[in-house]
Amino acid sequence: MKIKYMLPALLLAFTSTITIAAGRDGAWWLQLNATEKIFYVTGLTDGVMVGGSLITMNCYAEDSSWKEDTAKCISEHSTAFADGFNRIGYNRRSPANIVAGIDILYSDYKNINIPVSNAMTQVIRGMNGESNLEETLERLRKLN
Repeated sequence: MKIKYMLPALLLAFTSTITIAAGRDGAWWLQLNATEKIFYVTGLTDGVMVGGSLITMNCYAEDSSWKEDTAKCISEHSTAFADGFNRIGYNRRSPANIVAGIDILYSDYKNINIPVSNAMTQVIRGMNGESNLEETLERLRKLN
């Protein structure tokens, strides 16, 4: 019963977040002070963690009780999420280093329209030594 009411609330919050986040690009980022940038990066990382845990809600019965395969379902979702999360390295990078990288990325005027969440992912990929970053940035520039 609780999930019936929780799901619409989550969808409303998600929709509101998308609307609010629409302007969160390089121009928005550059007007933030250092503390706000650290808080934003920390909040985004925490939000990814919360989002990962919310996907397991589908593993429960409608009345929030355990189903026969709930434990297996949670394990599968958690493993899939953790693999991606750890591969990107959100949990291995300090917010201050991520902020410095985002600042550098946005110092190139061509990147100003890239959303901060995409910029952050590209910065972390760069910190991980991944290749083809310029190719990905070029695609992001064309999309935004």
